[in-house]
Amino acid sequence: MANILRLVVVVCGFCSSDVAFAGFTTRKLGPQPIWNSTVTDKLRQDLLLNYDKFARPAQHYNTTKVVFGLTIRHIELNEFKSTLVVHSWIRLSWKDEKLQWNSTNYGGLETLNLADHEIWQPDIFLYNSATSSGITHYGNVNCIVYEGGDVLWVPPAQFSVLCNLNLKYWPFDTQRCEMIFGSWTYNGDQIDIDPDNDGVKMELLIENSEWNIVDKSLKKNMKYYACCPSPYPDITIDLTLSRISPSYKALIVTPAFVVIILVLVNFWLPPQAGEKLILNGCTALIICLFMLYFTQKIPTMGTHTPLIVVVCT
Repeated sequence: MANILRLVVVVCGFCSSDVAFAGFTTRKLGPQPIWNSTVTDKLRQDLLLNYDKFARPAQHYNTTKVVFGLTIRHIELNEFKSTLVVHSWIRLSWKDEKLQWNSTNYGGLETLNLADHEIWQPDIFLYNSATSSGITHYGNVNCIVYEGGDVLWVPPAQFSVLCNLNLKYWPFDTQRCEMIFGSWTYNGDQIDIDPDNDGVKMELLIENSEWNIVDKSLKKNMKYYACCPSPYPDITIDLTLSRISPSYKALIVTPAFVVIILVLVNFWLPPQAGEKLILNGCTALIICLFMLYFTQKIPTMGTHTPLIVVVCT
């Protein structure tokens, strides 16, 4: 019986957290970290501790300045839907008073990359969007935060905007489209949006096969509404597009002149000439083919009937 008691005491001693045996102390070791924490880890923990990403990072009586810019990568104009799709990079920068640190306390670290869902972001929307999608049209890319609290965010974005098309001079027409950006829920006393120095950039533009951007402008507007005393600023981008029409000259303009010549020849022929019937039939057939082509290429929602359609009819 005494031997059994001694065995139980020994087993319990090995199972305890600390066991003194022959002058040595034995400890149970827990899981050890694979790597040591870095300065970046410490800075992230210090900045994001108790950080509320849903609260504007400024005192309620201060205004958050947001600087806006756009880099256009590609455009697509859908004439039947009267929409312009712009593939772009949007440039947003602002100051976050909660994300400031002294680089000397963090090994000289002056910038930090944070995920876009970790910090507050201005709710900049396209007011005249052709779709109902909101800020989700921005790509999920990191924000660059500088030690003074300045934040730079350059996500890829796709915008679909409504355009009022004027097809009077089709296929030699020029179209103008507006993109209006602004905060959806904040007024101008809370968020003030300004254009950056570069405005609309097109150095990385992949050209469209049918449309050229011949002019662009970016300006700030201040709007007041009867409901509210505070202003609502927005950034308006004007894009002027010119149709690339060499192929239309060969497919439409040249045959149209042929039809005009056939009509004139028909008047020059004697009334008794049998060729007039054949000529009139050919002219009518060509005009019908033109009308079929126009119905496929020209939307019916344009504000003006193209002059070339008027001529052919």
